[in-house]
Amino acid sequence: MKKILLSVATLATAMLTLAESKLFVVLKDGSEVEYSVKDIDSLRFEKVLTDTIINGHLFVDLGLPSGTKWAAENLGTDSIDTLGQYYAWGEIATKKSFYTESAPSYNKRFADLYEAGIIGEDSVLTAEHDAATAIWGEACRMSTKEDFQELIDNCTFNLNLEAKGYDVVGKNGKSIFLPFAGNIWKDGMYLFGTEGRIWTSTFDEGNSTPGSAWIFSYTEKGEIKLISGHESGRSIRPVTK
Repeated sequence: MKKILLSVATLATAMLTLAESKLFVVLKDGSEVEYSVKDIDSLRFEKVLTDTIINGHLFVDLGLPSGTKWAAENLGTDSIDTLGQYYAWGEIATKKSFYTESAPSYNKRFADLYEAGIIGEDSVLTAEHDAATAIWGEACRMSTKEDFQELIDNCTFNLNLEAKGYDVVGKNGKSIFLPFAGNIWKDGMYLFGTEGRIWTSTFDEGNSTPGSAWIFSYTEKGEIKLISGHESGRSIRPVTK
C-alpha cells in the first residue's frame, strides 16, 4: 500500500513539473496581465523618471546619477522665457545695484562666514542664506559646485543662438534651457546675450580674493566651466531631489 501511495505522489510531482507555469502581474486598477514563464528570459526593474512641480515651478529629471532635478527657469521668474532676477552671493533678495562693500561675503574668509552662519562646515550656504530655499521653499536649494560638475559630465550642451543660450540635454532626452543672462556689476549690465554666469552655493576658500564663491560660466564661444568670483549680481538656478 505504501508503494502505491509513493507512486501516486511521484506521478503528481511529475505532472506539476510538466505543467506550464504562468506569471500574473496585477495592476492597480485590478486588471491582470498574464505571461507564460517559459517565454520570460529575465525580470528588470527600472526607476521611472518623473518631473516635479514645487510651488508652481517645474523641476526636470535629466536622468542624472544623483537623482537631482533642475528647475526649468532661473530664480525670480515664473516663465522659462524670461531671465529671472539677479542676486548677490549669500543674499536672499534681489536688487538693482551690486557694489563690493555691500556683499555679505565682502572681505570674508571661511572662518568669518562660518561664524556668521552664512556657510556650514561643507562650505555651502546655509538655508537662511540660500535664495532658492528662501524664495521657493525648503524643498528647493541653490545648485552647488558639485551639481554643476555633474551636469557637465552627464549632459550635452547644445548652443542655441536664436534663443541666446544653451539647451542642456540629459541622457534620457529631457532638457533645460540656460540663457545668456550675463551679470550686473554696480549699476551696469555685462555679458548679456553672450554669456551666462550662475552662482553656486559653494564658497571658494582657495581664491586669493576673500569672499569668492564658485560660479558656473558658459559662453557663446563654447566655453563651459566652473570659475570663481565675488560681489556681482548673478543668476541662480534652483535644484531639488
